[in-house]
Amino acid sequence: MAQRSHARPDSFFDRVLIAFAAAVVAILTLILVPIFGAALTGQPGAFDLWGLLISKIGLAFVVTSAIIGFVAGSEKTADFFGLIWGTHELWENERFVLAALSVLIVGLGVVIAYLFL
Repeated sequence: MAQRSHARPDSFFDRVLIAFAAAVVAILTLILVPIFGAALTGQPGAFDLWGLLISKIGLAFVVTSAIIGFVAGSEKTADFFGLIWGTHELWENERFVLAALSVLIVGLGVVIAYLFL
């Protein structure tokens, strides 16, 4: 893992801006998930998660992201969203990718069970 320089700690105003940015990125993530799902399946209605994502679960994701952004600070928040979007350096590790895919498969099973059972 690369060493990072710590010039100064984030101020209160910095943390508020980070929380706002984290909430915006979370909203963009919620918007893009159904679009990418429809594009990957080729059927616009096949991946209809708008109702699930624009609900209490989506609101909880946005609020949680903002709280994480405020509490964790800029570097850790960037790491958090890097993991979600697949741009973090951990994605180069094969064991991490295998573990992440395992969690994804279990998570998809839970979502499918929630939606259809």
